[in-house]
Amino acid sequence: FIVATLADRKVASSALKKLQVILPLDKYHHLKRIRVTTESGHDAERQHQILLCPLADSRTGVAGVQERLASEGLANSSFSSVFTLPVPSQPPLTRKQFEAASKFWPISFHEDKYQQLVA
Repeated sequence: FIVATLADRKVASSALKKLQVILPLDKYHHLKRIRVTTESGHDAERQHQILLCPLADSRTGVAGVQERLASEGLANSSFSSVFTLPVPSQPPLTRKQFEAASKFWPISFHEDKYQQLVA
């Protein structure tokens, strides 16, 4: 996935609304669009990272996504950095899969008790 770090957390809400239209995540409902991280050793330095689009969907990579966002009115100044990051492509079916997937990116998970019994 192509991920961007927001330069200012105050633009998170407006950026999310614009991204829902420009780069929807139709096949990835299990992924939360934004996450808050802390830099190692800097608990006060919270970063907001936002999923832009799957790397496979961006024919021209990170640079192409940045150009598209700029042409759609999302200024590059909104993002301090744009990079790629591995995230789970499929929704987790079991609690164990959810716990493993959550280490990469926040996930929405609705536990299926029957699936737990089968696994």
